[in-house]
Amino acid sequence: MQPGLRRTAWSPTSVEALGQHAVVGADGPIAVLPGWTWLRRVAPDAEVVATSSSVTNLISAVKSGLGIAVLPCFLADSDPSLVRCFGPIEGAQSDLWLLTRENLRDVPPVRAFIDFLASHVASMRHVLSGAAASR
Repeated sequence: MQPGLRRTAWSPTSVEALGQHAVVGADGPIAVLPGWTWLRRVAPDAEVVATSSSVTNLISAVKSGLGIAVLPCFLADSDPSLVRCFGPIEGAQSDLWLLTRENLRDVPPVRAFIDFLASHVASMRHVLSGAAASR
């Protein structure tokens, strides 16, 4: 999954200008994801106006105009009220894992679901990577 910066009403003109904009930041487990570490690295002086450990809450905060945020492209691209500030952030990809118990992975209904989901996710690679907007 590839994150990109999102905004509702305005956009920084460059990565260097990010520090001059209000940021809705991540906390908790999602704060260590590559997109958020990138944002802290390139805009260490940005004013963080709110934080959340929930991507849903981050989207709501951006939509209400609190500031810009790093959001997964596959979620934000599908929302017409959100607009990319920049393309996908190089090096900010995250892995997507499908887990099951070892003793269940070859049980026919479980195997069928795993195979179906893997195929579906593979067909959505362009959306998940941020390479193509899903709207």
